[in-house]
Amino acid sequence: MAASFETSPQRALPLCWALIFLTGLAPALPFQAEPPAEHETPDHQDKGKLERLLSRTRQEAALAESRARRKVTDLLSSTLSNNPTVHSSLFWEQVAHLVNVGPPGIPALIDALSPPVIQFPPLEPGLDEAAVARRKTQVREQAILRASSQSLSTYRADVAAHALRKLANPVATDDLVQLIQTGTGTARIHALLALESCPEPERAAPALIALLDTTSKPAVQRALLICLVRIGGKTAMARVRHSLDPSDPTQATIALSALAAAEVAEVAPELLTILQGSKGGAAMTGVLAYYRAFPELLEDNDHLSALLSILVERRATRSQVTAALELLLELRVKPRARSRTLAEELTESRSSGVSELALKWLASTGNKRALRILLKPLDKNIQERPTYGAFHSRRANLLYEVGEYKHALEGYGKAILMSYTGRSDDAHLGAARCHARLGKFKSAANSLRNSSLKRSELSDLPNDPAFKEMARKKQYWVETFFRKIEELPE
Repeated sequence: MAASFETSPQRALPLCWALIFLTGLAPALPFQAEPPAEHETPDHQDKGKLERLLSRTRQEAALAESRARRKVTDLLSSTLSNNPTVHSSLFWEQVAHLVNVGPPGIPALIDALSPPVIQFPPLEPGLDEAAVARRKTQVREQAILRASSQSLSTYRADVAAHALRKLANPVATDDLVQLIQTGTGTARIHALLALESCPEPERAAPALIALLDTTSKPAVQRALLICLVRIGGKTAMARVRHSLDPSDPTQATIALSALAAAEVAEVAPELLTILQGSKGGAAMTGVLAYYRAFPELLEDNDHLSALLSILVERRATRSQVTAALELLLELRVKPRARSRTLAEELTESRSSGVSELALKWLASTGNKRALRILLKPLDKNIQERPTYGAFHSRRANLLYEVGEYKHALEGYGKAILMSYTGRSDDAHLGAARCHARLGKFKSAANSLRNSSLKRSELSDLPNDPAFKEMARKKQYWVETFFRKIEELPE
């Protein structure tokens, strides 16, 4: 029986729809197909790559910081001396090595600014004689170790601070500011030193100003002002100038000493305003510090007259008047016009110390009358006892003070001839100073060789202003003078 393909219309319609679906000719229907899995989208693939890249970058940064921290620790630990010398050649060599470590070493350098406090075991217990003796020994040993540790930690912190200062990287700004706000003592001072080269002054200044406005300690105020001056910027300098208020001499003194330490010569007008104000004498300490840093200001007759007016009118203390005259004598400032009249008034002061200093100052500027007045009593003593070497030495000391080095040499020569052996060291030293001032360094070294000064006394002479230039001449200073020191007994 043959198969029949005929079908009814009711069965044909579903069959047609089935054929349409099978051949892909179906129209778009209102339902949506399921999206592919989320991890298969291009956006998610890019996000995954970025996260892997960030993770790898973090790992590399952590590894670089770990290596840098190890280098910084090794470099700082290389200083094992109990008495390291700050700003020596080794000091700057270590600073250079730390700078070469680069920005990855910044966290370790910041940690070095505030080293941990050394912890000691508890003291020996017991009340018997042996325990008490052991406890005393333990206390002495701990005191020695504590002092040595503090000295070494301070030195290393100073090295780290100078390295951070040279790096001048903005990465360190926030951590340094936080350490300044929360730290104390040397940790804060070293953080301020490191922040002085901050490349973002407007970012660091507000926090420093806020701390300056709340602290009452002069040392902290001065350190903050020095840092503000050195980082610069409009905000910082505006706050510094605000401290130069003539009506507040205490703040003005701190600000002037900070400006002098920072070597900023931009506030001469404000300084003159302070001097001419009614409270100028109270700010004298800061004023003198600033004039010492910028002595050329005293060549201006307005500045010199304002300073001398305070001294003549007794608006400063005795010690401040003495300090001012000693500075003028040291700088050999020559008075002119009104300032000369004020200087003459000071020579007639009822205080013998003030009048003598004023005469020495004028004599150092070439005033022959002042020199004659000073020499008169000394010449009288020599006339009465011409063979007494001490009188010749005193006269030579005066001539040296006022800059008459050639005449002073003659006096020291007479004092040496008339003094007993071993009692002419002052005269030999005075002669050496005169030779050094005149540029005769070999003669100065010979005078020192002829003295019987101790090693400690000779080793302090590089700090003497008379030997400042001589100290730079290796052939005279090292080969002659220090050889003399090495030959001396301890």
